[in-house]
Amino acid sequence: MTSLETPKVALITGTNGISGSALLRQLSKNPIWSRIIALSRSPPSNLPSDPRVEFHSLDLTVTAGEIAEALSAKELTNVTHFFHYAYIHTDYDHPNHLEEMTKNNVPLFTNTLTAIDVTSRDTLQRVILQTGGKNYGLLTSPPASVPLTEDAHRVTDPRSLPNFYYHQEDFLWSLSEERSWSWNITMPFWISGYVGKSGNSWVTSAAIYFSLCQALNKPAIFPGGEDEYYGKWDKGQHFSTSWVIAEFTEWLALNEEPTVKNQKFNIVDDTITTFRDVWEGIGRYFGVETKVERKYDLMSEVKEMEKEWPKIAKKYGVRNDALGIVTWDAFVHAMDTGEWGSVVNMDKASKAGWTKKVDTIKEMEKIFGEMKTDGWIPNV
Repeated sequence: MTSLETPKVALITGTNGISGSALLRQLSKNPIWSRIIALSRSPPSNLPSDPRVEFHSLDLTVTAGEIAEALSAKELTNVTHFFHYAYIHTDYDHPNHLEEMTKNNVPLFTNTLTAIDVTSRDTLQRVILQTGGKNYGLLTSPPASVPLTEDAHRVTDPRSLPNFYYHQEDFLWSLSEERSWSWNITMPFWISGYVGKSGNSWVTSAAIYFSLCQALNKPAIFPGGEDEYYGKWDKGQHFSTSWVIAEFTEWLALNEEPTVKNQKFNIVDDTITTFRDVWEGIGRYFGVETKVERKYDLMSEVKEMEKEWPKIAKKYGVRNDALGIVTWDAFVHAMDTGEWGSVVNMDKASKAGWTKKVDTIKEMEKIFGEMKTDGWIPNV
């Protein structure tokens, strides 16, 4: 399964984010990696203390030529495995949200891959691109069928286009046809993870919201839809825990089987839940009453509630800047947009040999515990 002939040199972009940071920790556990290059604009908050791990600040928004020059100047060459997690978020209420996402994120990947393909032409073995649920158009429209399988046709609904993942994939596939290296695309859903000041995670925003409810003695109200299931409240929903994604990604990267190379894979916890399960489970953890109300304006509520955070921070001795790790737009959008869920099929990964299953809610509770230890939320 694993080739040991040459040293394994990993280059990871977006290592100050949740997925990139998780992979950085995962690779540092394995002696097969002789060098692990972590790239991001700012240092990861939990850079492993390991002589094989090195951080470099690199601007990936410039041209491919400029990135290649920077890689060569810093001697970030002889890469065997390139993992791409760098991502520029655009608020969901932006009038041209999809266009902005495409404009920012397509060159972020294509230029970086082009540069690495040049500077590590003789050594590159595998390229792994993480996409996600937006690959199925779930951001703006319901899936054509469930459970979601990797061979589903691309979405053509104008509400879901342009889709920057499609442009990234097309470039990856086109270039790979001219090269000897192989590729993988991983597709997680609603990533659960926590890493310092990176807040682009539904679960970290949930932790702050439920902490506000707890401190203010208010119920946590889920913004339900208008159908009989209260929108997403009772619809099947898969989540992906960051360390599970990281283990899976490394497993793919070192796997030379034909059922793995040059393939797309869903990756979720494989615990079938609903938002009701998750919302009520988090409520039990924080000791907060939970409710669901049709078309509830949760965004307005959290904007009012967060004004109380300085008092809460002072009372419980937690960080006054905790609201800086929150992405309220993504948190609310995950629940109040559309009336469909995302039930994901993991058969392809299972048939290839992947067997990991974890309890989504228990993994979220571990994240809440870490956030308490680090002083982001009250330990009450």
